Amino acid sequence: MTVLELRATWFLLGLLLVFVLSNEPRFVWHLVAGLPWLIGCGLLLPARTAAAIANVSKRLLADRGVRVALLVLGILAVAVAQIFTVAGALTIVTSCLVLAGILAAVGRFTVLRTMIVGVTASSVTIALTLLVLELVLRTEGISTRLGFPSEIIAWEDRYDRLWEENVHRFRSHHEDVRKRSGVFRVLALGDSFTWGDKIADSDSTWPAILEERLALEVGAGRVEVISMAQRGYTTANEAELLQRLGWEFDPDMVVIQFFANDALPSFPNFRRVGGEWLCPQHGLVPVRFRTSLVQSSAVVALMERQYNALRSPEPCYLQFDRLYEESSSTWGEFQAAVGLIADSARSRHTPVLFVLFPFLAPGEWTADSHPLQPVHERVASVAEKEGFSLLDLAAHFATAGGDWQRWWATAYDSHPNGAAQQLVAAAIARSILENEILARPPQNHPGKP
Repeated sequence: MTVLELRATWFLLGLLLVFVLSNEPRFVWHLVAGLPWLIGCGLLLPARTAAAIANVSKRLLADRGVRVALLVLGILAVAVAQIFTVAGALTIVTSCLVLAGILAAVGRFTVLRTMIVGVTASSVTIALTLLVLELVLRTEGISTRLGFPSEIIAWEDRYDRLWEENVHRFRSHHEDVRKRSGVFRVLALGDSFTWGDKIADSDSTWPAILEERLALEVGAGRVEVISMAQRGYTTANEAELLQRLGWEFDPDMVVIQFFANDALPSFPNFRRVGGEWLCPQHGLVPVRFRTSLVQSSAVVALMERQYNALRSPEPCYLQFDRLYEESSSTWGEFQAAVGLIADSARSRHTPVLFVLFPFLAPGEWTADSHPLQPVHERVASVAEKEGFSLLDLAAHFATAGGDWQRWWATAYDSHPNGAAQQLVAAAIARSILENEILARPPQNHPGKP
């Protein structure tokens, strides 16, 4: 093998090492594989080239300014390894070394020195700017208003964690499938709007409030509203939960809360896709470099939010109507899920109340003008055909008047706040009372198929 062939082989080996180690987070393996390869590169260099690189390197290291710059760059490289990954930092360092080696090989001392000092100054300026911006964006006033990752993470500590005490992981005080004699039971199925996203106290969610309101009519301890809601669930997931567990509670009534994204593709065992299926979100940082620090960064979140807004300026909720197009598979899956709920409810002679929850879009809306009204009409026709009682909450929010954004849980999150939860509970309680469902004797047939 000639020297030229050996050099080419060594270069290809380096590319192979980069590929193999690209997803290896442990620094030691990069060191074990990379250091011998770099030493080999030095040995395979032509004598003239090696001498030129050695001469330029000696002059650079004799320069105090360059030594300081290299020290700062080393510190920045360690910071990059901590923030992103070791592989990311090594990729940057290796690229810089290759460029520096080429310049040194052709004797461009002045260019190389200027580049090292300039890159260092620019890197420090950018790093300090990003650090200050990150600290500013993480301040309570800004983070809680714009909903950056630190604020979202903090919310998990604000909840009362009631679901951790429930054997079924429901956000409910009720967990015993055995129903006490004379107790009227309501099952509440839904997604985060029923679960109570951004509602810290479980007793402030509409199922808990509904129980209090109904208890005023039938007496304390005579009614149970069991919230089986789960964040992110679709109507198909709710139908599966009702079949697997819900009927075991022997309910006297089932309330299904609907939101316009509930027809997203769903699969057995409560699997489903998220909203990104309709509105893809593009990250500026590759997945393999998205460490926990990157995920929690307010700067990254802000940049990616603006980037996605430029790519798709239309709000995501305006895409929901695509789920209900006649030719779409999602519309067929949704109708099948509604049919499954209806068939099982009919076999048990259990009434179902189908509650349509509107998107609380900023602005003043009427029941006929809110953005997703066509979706509500299409879904309502299916629910009514299956014999469900129907409650469209859009009319109640419209009657209350004002900008619908006042019902948001936070300045950045359109989930219903405490006042909206009260409105919803009042509307559902009124519907139940007007239909005289409470006047019926409680059911007691847990063994019915």
